[in-house]
Amino acid sequence: MNEREAFEAWLSEWSAQHPCQQWTHFSVWQAACQWQREQDAKACDGISDEFQRREGTKYAELKTDAESGARECAAAIRAAEGER
Repeated sequence: MNEREAFEAWLSEWSAQHPCQQWTHFSVWQAACQWQREQDAKACDGISDEFQRREGTKYAELKTDAESGARECAAAIRAAEGER
């Protein structure tokens, strides 16, 4: 599934959850931005998960910075949704 197909699938699900939404160019743009932010946050989560998988048992005191940074990245991206 390419990015466009993934977005269209997400938009279909989102519009089913928001049936009263009147679609405008602006609301579709907002939905696309929301979807992209979630994709970016998932990328940060993936970095954190991969780091945990690779380095989880080695040097616990050193892993926290990278893992925390990736988690903070995801949280910051998701928090940006609330600011809009």
